Amino acid sequence: MDSRSYIRASSLSGLAQLSGAKPDDFHAALDRAGIPRSAANDPHQLIAFRSLASLLEIGAREWEMPSLGIRFTMAQPSHYPHLGPLLKLAHFNPNAREWLNDSIRYLSFHSNAFTIVLIEDYRDGLACLRYVYDGLAAPTRQLSEHIIANIVGIVRLGTGRIDENPSLIRLRHNKPANMMVHDEFFGCPCEFGAVHNEILFRPEILDYKTGGDLTVLRPLVRRYIQFQIDHMPFYDGLVGSNVALAISSMLGIRKVDITLIAEMLETHPKKLQRDLADEGTSFSEILEQTRKNIAIDLMRNSRAPVAHVAGLLDYASTPPFSLAFKRWTGMSPLQLRNDQQFDEQTHLSSQFAPDTNA
Repeated sequence: MDSRSYIRASSLSGLAQLSGAKPDDFHAALDRAGIPRSAANDPHQLIAFRSLASLLEIGAREWEMPSLGIRFTMAQPSHYPHLGPLLKLAHFNPNAREWLNDSIRYLSFHSNAFTIVLIEDYRDGLACLRYVYDGLAAPTRQLSEHIIANIVGIVRLGTGRIDENPSLIRLRHNKPANMMVHDEFFGCPCEFGAVHNEILFRPEILDYKTGGDLTVLRPLVRRYIQFQIDHMPFYDGLVGSNVALAISSMLGIRKVDITLIAEMLETHPKKLQRDLADEGTSFSEILEQTRKNIAIDLMRNSRAPVAHVAGLLDYASTPPFSLAFKRWTGMSPLQLRNDQQFDEQTHLSSQFAPDTNA
């Protein structure tokens, strides 16, 4: 993986189905783009940002979808991994302004290749959401349009205004020959050859209320869990397994506790505690083991900064994450990354076994 610019593999979610290609054909496209095949079913992996850009350009040509980036957004499955946490953040924020700022922080842990900047007082009475790339990962047409479309789609869902359109979309690349998909999705003028990739919108949108009914998230979490189960080599059907999957779908929002997970699994926190106790485990043990599994995998198989891994796992800062990591493995995150002799069995321990070092 290109250590300079990465993005979580959750960004691949739904692309295989959209392509209409046979699994072998899609895997071959992954190979040509330099993306491990395992990433298609593991949203926690980190892949090279440039490789995702290459994959979308390959798909646009080979699947005869000139506007693949936008169509990819339009076809995103309702359980795609970013949606649940972002909608949960919308519930905890009173308006779109605060929610967008929280969402920008959340998304910053998923990629170091770009940032989203909110400019409230832009010009001509409009506000702006700007996609800024890091300079090492120059945006291609398909990936740029996909990211901009994703932002528009997420804002529509988070504010509950599905029919809300931006005022103007600006894109750096040249104008495509066919604008039908752009007009259908954005519902506003698009300007090409711009200085930045950005969305201009009425500033009143920032005052829209976002707090909502958590029942909206339940079907999303259920579909996410089922998606993960369908791609697991073995599923034991335990309550603890479902709790671990629900936790992994929500990490990063700093709100993951037994009350949230019970709500997502449509049960009561006390009943969930009893069910887990009957299986010989607890919520805190599963949360700890889930964080441990993801942390070790990311530290061993990526070059993501330790601070980003800590953020992905809901640690407020690097020091408490590093302390937990040393408790789990006996070494610091960077020591494990650099130590080729690390015992494989540390990571292959039983998924829900209590951590005796905790």
